[in-house]
Amino acid sequence: MKLRLNLTLIVLIIFSSCTSNDDFETKESQSPISNELRSVNGIWKPIKTVRICSDGSEKIFNFNSCLQKSRLSISSNSNFEWSVFFDGSGNCVEADNYVGTWEFDGEYLKLTENSENVIAFYTVFDVSKDRLLLGHYTDNCFCYEENPPTPNYTEYIRVKK
Repeated sequence: MKLRLNLTLIVLIIFSSCTSNDDFETKESQSPISNELRSVNGIWKPIKTVRICSDGSEKIFNFNSCLQKSRLSISSNSNFEWSVFFDGSGNCVEADNYVGTWEFDGEYLKLTENSENVIAFYTVFDVSKDRLLLGHYTDNCFCYEENPPTPNYTEYIRVKK
């Protein structure tokens, strides 16, 4: 169990954040998505993480085939299931599976595990028929510069509605 939790935490840390400054507070003008609820229902596959530097350049980290087996399933009845795959040992295995409820909390997608633990807040940068960008604003840890926080997101593609 500890190995599963540690692997999941490693995957989440690598692809979701660089700093301990994750206060999740952004100005309304920073988010390209308005507070209006948009449909995120469906099954989503992560394909890459993108960090946007202050000069506009992007640092792109494409997910390998194992990480792309992960799925975020979001249902219209406010339930979600998130299966996370990892290949750290040379074998692609499901490292963790979360089940719970989701809601929009301001500009954020809030995922709460059934044990009532909030496991993630994500800024919704974009959602369309087949693409979902979830992330948050972080320091430019992969841009090698010191500037105000910039967007850091994971791109998901819809595999099933």
